[in-house]
Amino acid sequence: MGQDSLIHKGQAREIWLANSALERGDLKRVDSLMRFYTWDQVAALEGKDQAYGMKMLAISAYYQESFKLSNAYYSILLGLPYLDADAELKADCFNNRGVNYEIMGLLDSAYVNYIRSFAYEQQFGDSLGLAQSMINLGILAGKLGFYSESVEYLRNAMEFLDPH
Repeated sequence: MGQDSLIHKGQAREIWLANSALERGDLKRVDSLMRFYTWDQVAALEGKDQAYGMKMLAISAYYQESFKLSNAYYSILLGLPYLDADAELKADCFNNRGVNYEIMGLLDSAYVNYIRSFAYEQQFGDSLGLAQSMINLGILAGKLGFYSESVEYLRNAMEFLDPH
């Protein structure tokens, strides 16, 4: 195994540590693990490592309030072949891009991304993800002054969270 392989293997380890921190909600740890990674380092990886590395770069950029950069990473990620096999990751990308667009005031783009996220969430039936998409759509509709639509989205979110 050459030195380049060891470097890539070490990078992948940090990426998976960052992903684990994300799952625990330790966002500061994600940022500290990914802050010094470059796009070139992650782009040199392959498959799942590359995809999750790009996601971690996007999240780190978000927490540095670099929303355009975060969306650039998500756009690259959405173009990776690995995402064809991971509807859950694709849904996360669209949802998170929507959040970035909403923060930047690009509400039409936020809406499109939330809808896309919802469509991919439906593919694997993640009720929490479906609810999150509905919540985001409800908040956005309220911001746009569509209050009855906002209430409907939020009611739908509640049904996904408590189907009884």
